Amino acid sequence: MTKTDILRFFRENLLTTQINNPSLRQFISRLTTGGHASIICGDFNAHHTSWGCQRIDNRGSIIKNILDNTDTQIIATTTPTRFGYNSASIIDFALTRNLHWRSQVESIAELSSDHNPLLISFDTNTRFAFPKRNVRTDWEVFRELLSPAHYTFQPITARTGEDVETQAADITDRILHVHALASKPIRNEKTRTT
Repeated sequence: MTKTDILRFFRENLLTTQINNPSLRQFISRLTTGGHASIICGDFNAHHTSWGCQRIDNRGSIIKNILDNTDTQIIATTTPTRFGYNSASIIDFALTRNLHWRSQVESIAELSSDHNPLLISFDTNTRFAFPKRNVRTDWEVFRELLSPAHYTFQPITARTGEDVETQAADITDRILHVHALASKPIRNEKTRTT
């Protein structure tokens, strides 16, 4: 079994001048650059028409830019998740990376909150071919990051089948992580928005 990071996220709805937006970009990018699967879900307080909001704000533009320039995907409902006094919006969603299962999402109106919880289901039995990542890899950097100067390979000392699985997963995670570090997305100028 491979490692999957799952994180709950809440972004306070402060005035734009109070928000350090580069930290939002760095936070999401850092969590989604490893070679293993990542799920970040919660209240992003980010509006963008791409996921069904009526307007675009700065945080929404940052997340949309990440979606356009990395292999990060969004899982969002088609119905509002937050209900204000005179408004409704889709600001609760999930961002995933290296997670290629089909998913279903629904907004559940069962709490007394102004936010509906999301129920996300993944079809983990799906058989598929991994999509080709649209990246350019610097193979010199890749080799350097796997060299003894940066990474010490420990001989396999597995004594059980579970040990073999764990050590194989560790090696695979390291190779995928180094590949992610040595690779940069190839930008598709046609889909780029601000």
